[in-house]
Amino acid sequence: MATNQIAFIICTDDMMFYWECNRYIQDLILPEGYEKDVICIQEAESISEGYHAGMESSQAKYKVYVNQNTTILNQNLIIDFLDIFNKDAAIGMIGVRGIHKLPEDIGSSPAWDVGGIDLYDGRMEKNEESYQNIQQAGMTVAAIDDSLLITQYDIPWKSNETSNTSSHSISQSLAMRNHGYKIVVPYQEASWCCRDMNQISKYDSSDNLEPTKLLESVIQLWKMGMCEQVTETIEKLKEMNLGNPEIQEIINIIDICHLEKEHVDKTEGIFLKYSSWQDIHNLYTGIKFVLRRVEYQRSDDRIEELKQSMQNGEISSDAVRIIANAALIEHKRIYPSLIWTENPDKKEPLVTVITAVHNGADFIDRTIESVLNQDYKNFEFIIVDDASADNSRDVISKYQDKRIKTIFLEKGNHVCYAANTAFKESKGDYITLIGHDDIWKADKLKKQVDFMENHPGYGVCFTWASIKNLEGENLDKKYSLLQNKFQSPNYSSKKWFRKLFYLSNFFCCPTACIRRSLLKDTVFYRNALVQLQDYDLWLRLISKTSFYILQEKLVDYIQFDNARKNLSAPTNETITRTYQEEKWIQDNILENLSDQVFTEFFKEDFRYNAAKDRMLACEKAFILLNTNNDYGLRRFIELLNTEEYRVIFEEYYDFGLKDFYELNAKQYILEWRGNDMPE
Repeated sequence: MATNQIAFIICTDDMMFYWECNRYIQDLILPEGYEKDVICIQEAESISEGYHAGMESSQAKYKVYVNQNTTILNQNLIIDFLDIFNKDAAIGMIGVRGIHKLPEDIGSSPAWDVGGIDLYDGRMEKNEESYQNIQQAGMTVAAIDDSLLITQYDIPWKSNETSNTSSHSISQSLAMRNHGYKIVVPYQEASWCCRDMNQISKYDSSDNLEPTKLLESVIQLWKMGMCEQVTETIEKLKEMNLGNPEIQEIINIIDICHLEKEHVDKTEGIFLKYSSWQDIHNLYTGIKFVLRRVEYQRSDDRIEELKQSMQNGEISSDAVRIIANAALIEHKRIYPSLIWTENPDKKEPLVTVITAVHNGADFIDRTIESVLNQDYKNFEFIIVDDASADNSRDVISKYQDKRIKTIFLEKGNHVCYAANTAFKESKGDYITLIGHDDIWKADKLKKQVDFMENHPGYGVCFTWASIKNLEGENLDKKYSLLQNKFQSPNYSSKKWFRKLFYLSNFFCCPTACIRRSLLKDTVFYRNALVQLQDYDLWLRLISKTSFYILQEKLVDYIQFDNARKNLSAPTNETITRTYQEEKWIQDNILENLSDQVFTEFFKEDFRYNAAKDRMLACEKAFILLNTNNDYGLRRFIELLNTEEYRVIFEEYYDFGLKDFYELNAKQYILEWRGNDMPE
């Protein structure tokens, strides 16, 4: 046995992923006097069989079994695991993610609860798994997962017949323990590895090992210019959230193509110039690998090749941004390295930032500083204090930045009045809002303005948000329903309108960046609304523009504990007011939609499929009643009072006065759609 040798054993069925895994192994720092070797096992019947063959072929004392989807981020990995082994000869195996107690059914998927790893699944949703920090010395566990297994003793790998993709690592963990060795997960200040979940191998239990016919059909529809059909299909897939990584990748690619068509330069990338899904998939994966090398600051010849492809117009900035969002938790280096090009002659548009403050002395300074520290500098910051009873004014007044304009109201009129006061004084090309307790990431404005300037067809740009308390603790899991809304995918205007109208608000106000030109002919906030002023604004805007959501958490949305209730906290008062505001908003938006837009958004709900002209008023009445909105009763009463509409109802809808009498006798139940409605 060679005590100074380290063997990295990779069982692979995809050489593209193998070579990427190997790149990170070559980046590892090797202690003086040690040697490392990489053993590639192909065409094994199972991972256990492949690992056993690799073990048998090497005399190295230390063996590192690496899943082909895993990249090792900790360049001191070898130094760290040698230190652990040298301190305790009883430790037989080390992993990065483990479990305290195995489930009774070994074949079931374990709930890993020790350690951590960065997981990427292609859904453009950061699936960063972070468990409670374990002790610096590490923690003994029952088993570790198959991302990375490091041993200092050779124990034969036995084949298993369970469907769980981690079963070979669990079996090996049991074998180690049966031989009297401990299994340890070390403390990781930052994750030692990342795991790419959007690559399915033949060793996985998934039934979806090949691109489905659906993927191929979507590609062909797009190439034929049938964009409307593609959009409908993609939106159904987004709603279904199938969890199929290849389906998610084609969703991402079609989203890229949509944005390229909307780009001010009309960029057309190379994705759909390929004829086969495999070629498209390889291109997507290749870009993803290079972006990770950029973010992790690893040298790579492919980085310059990517830059050249972008300069040549072959790969768009939209493609780079979307793939980076899907493949990376952080993007600190992607934008300045690849997307933001220096142009000293380019004029930066003015952005207006609006904050309404009421009794926010304990936290308004954090909010103000998060705005002043923005990478984007050309903004005006209008802070309106709504007659605070605490020392908010003193805190605000201590900031002397010339971009800040303060307005101190002597009489409190609530957030809508305060925000409207600021809006009247605003001069920006874009309007943004931030609550007096929320926090922006430093690159929030710069990324949004960059997107809006390059995509003039979009009127509002949102971002994702994290839900936190004042102490900075992440509350995403506690408010999971709200968090799911804050991490929505992108949809067409029609889809968003219907989701807003029939379901609830999905947009987090402090993430919004609004094109000012859209607000010239409309009110900003309605002063009479308290609970759903944002919901009303989004419905009015989506009826005449497109929304886009940057798939990055660029805002910390603050939820108070019980000591400080949010405005939207569920009380009898807020529940009643929310219900009544919602019903009025629905009725008002239908009243003000043009016939063309109303037909486009609601035709699938029409009682009479070919409804037009005056019949549309009847359809609006039916739609309101279908949403349990008693404003629909008012509409029926007004319409049925005229002979013309009575004839229309009877002739086209088989609905007469007696039918309405019966309908009006039904009891309408006060209904509220949950306590997670964002303000």
